[in-house]
Amino acid sequence: MKNKLRKKIKRGFFVVAIGLFYLAVFTKISRAEEIKFSFDGRKWGVGHENIKATRSVVEYVLEGETVENWTELVTLNTIYTPSGQEIEMTPTQILKASIIDRLKKQCPSLKWDVIQEGEKTVLYEWIIVDCPTVIGGKKFDYDEYEIGKILIGKHLYFLTYATKKIPVSQDRREKWIEILSSSALVEDDK
Repeated sequence: MKNKLRKKIKRGFFVVAIGLFYLAVFTKISRAEEIKFSFDGRKWGVGHENIKATRSVVEYVLEGETVENWTELVTLNTIYTPSGQEIEMTPTQILKASIIDRLKKQCPSLKWDVIQEGEKTVLYEWIIVDCPTVIGGKKFDYDEYEIGKILIGKHLYFLTYATKKIPVSQDRREKWIEILSSSALVEDDK
């Protein structure tokens, strides 16, 4: 009986120690900088969050929607780079290699454009209409529009607004261009 209890206690301490280690590593990484951005005045909430030592994903959905059933979605992907390691590609090269080339293979109807380009950022948009897709064994045509911004700082950030409501109104497009254009990296001095 005592042996079983000791094993449980040791296992518990081990789990806590591993957890504290990852927390310490993540805290050190995450406090280096963060991206500041706003929403469009509607009620958005975290629909999904997956934070790991090397990357994190936070998906925001409108009130009443889920990440499994959304019409509009804001996503922040962060890829943490080891301290002192430089990202050698430009934001536009990253866009093309990580998003556009992959999407073009799956969806030949892809249309994309760079809206603004800087040394450490790129603001872009893409649209796919009638993209042949298979999910859960069911075939259907998929439509999606995305405006996104890639930012290079100490880490690599992808901030995107996506919608399945096609066509996108000019007002909505301009609003999200304004929101994403004003997003910025800031030092986190906590």
